[in-house]
Amino acid sequence: MNIKELIRKYVFPQQNTCLLCFHEAITDENNVCEACMARFEPFDTVIKIGDIDGMTAAFVYDGVIKQAIMNFKYNGRKYIAKPLALFMEADDRWNIDFVTFVPITQNRRLKRGYNQSEELARHFCDRTGLQLRGNILTKVRDTDSQTKLTREERRANLKGAFKATQRVNGFSVLLIDDVITTGSTALECAHTLKRAGAKRVYVLAVAASEKNLT
Repeated sequence: MNIKELIRKYVFPQQNTCLLCFHEAITDENNVCEACMARFEPFDTVIKIGDIDGMTAAFVYDGVIKQAIMNFKYNGRKYIAKPLALFMEADDRWNIDFVTFVPITQNRRLKRGYNQSEELARHFCDRTGLQLRGNILTKVRDTDSQTKLTREERRANLKGAFKATQRVNGFSVLLIDDVITTGSTALECAHTLKRAGAKRVYVLAVAASEKNLT
């Protein structure tokens, strides 16, 4: 495959190419094929834990959706954000004042080129009409990779890693993330927002690890 074919296939996919599995197939208006849709497992759970007043996701973090998120997050496929965000739905009972997202450090942004949670939040707000505020949280230090850490090690790794850049007194905030595994990142962000005056903090992600959260 030459460079032109690679660019056409992976940077500007054809209309009949699934944005998640990249195979040529009949797709819907969101460029997701029926085979991928059939393999999605809905999360169908709302969790309350710590400073989080409600946390949910569109799908269980497994299979094709896990691979799609990995491609989006680590392989530079920023355009996957839009179809993923189309599946994200906040709980109807949540009274949301504005939306923000899990921040990354400047070093991580420079390496990756974008913040995946910010991209999801932007597309989510474009679709829902909710207000997006991107200057609420900042990550003040780089942290070790969470992949091989236990739940307790993850929470210790993230303790004090986030800072609220302004007060959010009395507001109900929806925090967007790409994936929730143990919930450690979401919990630390929620704790930071509550200390900054947030009335309620809700968390919404594309996918969540069912076995670690329920």
